[in-house]
Amino acid sequence: MSTPTEISELETLNVSQDLQKGLKKVADSDDLFMAVGRIKNGRNSLRALISGEVSTEGINCSDFSDRKYFSFGIELTGEEDVSCIEHLDKQVEEALTANNLTGYEVLSLVKDDKIYIKLPAKKNKFTTRSNIKMEPKKYEDSGIFRGQEVSIIGDAT
Repeated sequence: MSTPTEISELETLNVSQDLQKGLKKVADSDDLFMAVGRIKNGRNSLRALISGEVSTEGINCSDFSDRKYFSFGIELTGEEDVSCIEHLDKQVEEALTANNLTGYEVLSLVKDDKIYIKLPAKKNKFTTRSNIKMEPKKYEDSGIFRGQEVSIIGDAT
């Protein structure tokens, strides 16, 4: 597990293999419009620790292509975290160019000092760990509120 500062100090990132799989899924599907790839250091997925304050009213749930997607926002309280994540965006762009994956736009993870966390779910549990108890079946009753201190651990994608 790495903090944004530790991730931004990495020499090389590998996003090409997972991104190429994501691009193939988009090309093969009428429902998908965005490719997502895991950010790796060598062969290992990066697990990131993000801390801040909840910036949304609870967990958001949206339906798209017969699937539920969960997320919530975090306002980053450390200026260093904001600049490190913005640096990570540049590292991802460089990795794409180095692997001849051009013509794609890297969407910034940070918007107005906030980062929106996708909460993947498997077997009725979120795979992102947090100091706040959260369940997909009871996401509306999660007790998460705007301004609440939160720390999460999840894969960098």
